[in-house]
Amino acid sequence: MLFVKILEFRIWNLEFGVNSKLKNLNSKFYVKLNFINQHLLFVHMEKPTKNPISVGKSIVIKTKNPTVLRVLDYTKSGVIDRKLTNVKECFKFKNKASVSWINITGTPDTNFLNSLAKHFKLHHLTLGDLSNLEHRPKFENLEDYLFLILKLVYYDEIKKEVRTQQVGIILGQKFVLCFQEKETDVFNKIIKRIKDSNDRIRRNSTDYLVYELVDSVINNYFIVLEKLEDDLERIEKEVLQDPNEHTS
Repeated sequence: MLFVKILEFRIWNLEFGVNSKLKNLNSKFYVKLNFINQHLLFVHMEKPTKNPISVGKSIVIKTKNPTVLRVLDYTKSGVIDRKLTNVKECFKFKNKASVSWINITGTPDTNFLNSLAKHFKLHHLTLGDLSNLEHRPKFENLEDYLFLILKLVYYDEIKKEVRTQQVGIILGQKFVLCFQEKETDVFNKIIKRIKDSNDRIRRNSTDYLVYELVDSVINNYFIVLEKLEDDLERIEKEVLQDPNEHTS
């Protein structure tokens, strides 16, 4: 798949680019870009695994956040966008002729994940990685699908702080499973593009969708960097103009 190769190149090329930029930036920006390098770009590349299907094994996890299912199913001619009430409703989107993006937000329980794994033929180790929210970023090429784990960084405008969460992506022939801990607006632009009949995303397959998802996660790091830069400049200005016990 062409865009899978582009995706791999995008990840490694970005690492090289960031490392090059580190040498030419001031110390404050160096620290922030180094944060990106540590949390996103040290991607663990796994070798292909043969015979990954292991439906008989299951995992047990505790639910932390309510699970919300949303599917965007699209072709050149139309889009279906709706929320699903249970895991079985997404099964029919596995082998459709259209592209099916199944977004799973929250912390799915044991029955949910095991049922999903049985139908989509997911390796039990994939489920273990998805349930481990402290897992390092990785890219794994299995027999029937590609599996990615990324760290999404976003800025909390209210609390003025950086937050992170894990994003898991499974790329199949006709479907994409995307797992997020909490809902964010990082993928809103992609959703908007899918609903635009003239956008190129509507003319491409699942690999291009995953490329765009990963690209959005990566680009959001630089948005956060800009927010942090603004905060640092604001704090520096306050310290110089009005030094007190809160700014010292």
